[in-house]
Amino acid sequence: MRGSRLVGVGAAALSALALFAAEEPLAVGPLAWVALIPVLLVVLREERPVWAWLYGLAFGVAYFGIHLSWIFLFGWMAWTALTLVMALYWSVAALLGRLVRDLRLAPVLVAGAWTGAELLRDRWPFGGFPWGTPGTAQGAVPGVRWLAGVIGAYGLTFLVVFASAVVACRLRHGRWPWRSLATVAIVLAVFIGVDLVGYGSPSPGRPIRVAVVQGGVPRPPRPDQNAVIVRTHLRLTRQLLRRERVDLVVWPESAIANSVAASGLRDVQELALETGTPFLVGRSFFTGDAYFNQMEQVTAGGHLAGTYSKRHPVPFGEYVPLSFLRSAVGTLQTEIPVDQRPGTEATVFDVGGTTVATPICFESVFPRDFLDFVREGAELFVLSTNNSSFERSYASEQHVAHTRMRALETRQWVVQAALAGISAVLGPDGSVTQRTGLFTSQSFVADVRARPSQSLYAATGDLFPALFAGLAGLGLVYALVRRRRRRRQPELESSA
Repeated sequence: MRGSRLVGVGAAALSALALFAAEEPLAVGPLAWVALIPVLLVVLREERPVWAWLYGLAFGVAYFGIHLSWIFLFGWMAWTALTLVMALYWSVAALLGRLVRDLRLAPVLVAGAWTGAELLRDRWPFGGFPWGTPGTAQGAVPGVRWLAGVIGAYGLTFLVVFASAVVACRLRHGRWPWRSLATVAIVLAVFIGVDLVGYGSPSPGRPIRVAVVQGGVPRPPRPDQNAVIVRTHLRLTRQLLRRERVDLVVWPESAIANSVAASGLRDVQELALETGTPFLVGRSFFTGDAYFNQMEQVTAGGHLAGTYSKRHPVPFGEYVPLSFLRSAVGTLQTEIPVDQRPGTEATVFDVGGTTVATPICFESVFPRDFLDFVREGAELFVLSTNNSSFERSYASEQHVAHTRMRALETRQWVVQAALAGISAVLGPDGSVTQRTGLFTSQSFVADVRARPSQSLYAATGDLFPALFAGLAGLGLVYALVRRRRRRRQPELESSA
């Protein structure tokens, strides 16, 4: 018995390593389709539900422990807490999968339970943390990634888990679950058909030239860091505009920060007026009781025309959800002396007749945040980010992978402007047409196209994965009721 438990833990670790390899930085995307077979096989064969839960926990700890190893940059306590919390979602998913294993459509229900856990992880607690969902790995897989525009990242997560669940059920029962395969195939075919009818002939969109300026962040840090960053951005921008004519210049998140928040913005306004070029500029600053993280629109005439405030701050990174922890944990008091004040609206900007959305950093991890901008008529996404706190870890690679998935889901261009890197240009087909290195100072011009969203996913959101998650919920209720009846049957017979 002890040996079988060790085999189960080993299977969970093997699945974790395979799924990690499927994601960035290794990005062997096709591996995700078979990565969960070992852990699901031991979960479905396990007689004691508590051990199925533990196998799921071991899988989650191993995967997130490696995938999020860069969290160590913020301390071992942060890494430990985040890893355990993330792993709990997958342990619950494994337990639910074990409980519905004997029902018809078991592979569908297993994958639906897992997807439901991911949808919850996207939203709760503290606004969610969906970093590393399995479907994101498919952004690097040509052909398959087109489905992101039909069913989204969580729909791809469902398909990835379903593929492993099908094989695990085949190995357990010795036969293929044809009913489950047919059910998923029919539902998927309907979604694909509707997408092709409604969005099969997208307009190419209007061409727009965007200049991205990545000023870089001095390492090691300097006392006059913020002023140096502004000066570098001004210098690079002037050099670029002397040789290129563009429709928009983008400075990334926190390009103007704190001590130079006011003077830096005036410098940009003067430069915009001098060159006749509109700007979108990342600006962050403290007031007495709050921190603000914003994108500012400066017109070609040098006027401040609008502001977008980041709506989705990072819990324990930009604000402390539980205020008592600030006094209990000394590092929080030092690193986050005041909370970021979040915005309330998905503000978009009119730049020369093009509706531009400017999500900030963490917001690219959430499909629903991008869909808010789509509903406001966004035709082009400009994601600004800082990323200097990631240092030279592979977190920046993972961040680009999430941004690419948002481009695939909406089938729109996304320009990512990063203060420390990686800046990149992501096409509607998932292509990465330009990208920079980490901690470099450089600028480039991207020729992109602006158009409304051209995908079923942008219209329906997470309908596809929610359908299967809901089906899994119904299956769980049925399984628990049936289990209770079976337990009561001997009691009724003995009393008779």
